[in-house]
Amino acid sequence: MPVLPNQQVTLVSGQTTLLHQARFKRFSVTLTGIAGEFTTIPFKTLKNGRVESDFFEASSVRLNLFQVIPLGQILATTPAGVASLDIIFELRTGPDA
Repeated sequence: MPVLPNQQVTLVSGQTTLLHQARFKRFSVTLTGIAGEFTTIPFKTLKNGRVESDFFEASSVRLNLFQVIPLGQILATTPAGVASLDIIFELRTGPDA
C-alpha cells in the first residue's frame, strides 16, 4: 500500500487532532517536520475501536493489524504551553507500515 509523505496539519492547544484512521489495515505515522525546537509531540491511540490510550510523547506511532480490528486511530495534540504547532508527517499503510 502507499507511502504518503508530506502530510501537513496544524495542531491547536486543547484539541485532539485525528491524523489517520483505518479499519483492518495496519498503518504508521512518522513525524518528518515540526515547527520549532520539538522532536516529539503528544500522541494518543484508539485500538480495537474502544481502547483509548493516554497521551504519550513520540516521534513515530504504529498500529498493527490486530489493533485496527475493527478500527484504529492515531491522534495528536500540542506539547504543553504551545498554542499551535505545524507538523509534517509521513503516513504508511498496509505492508509498508
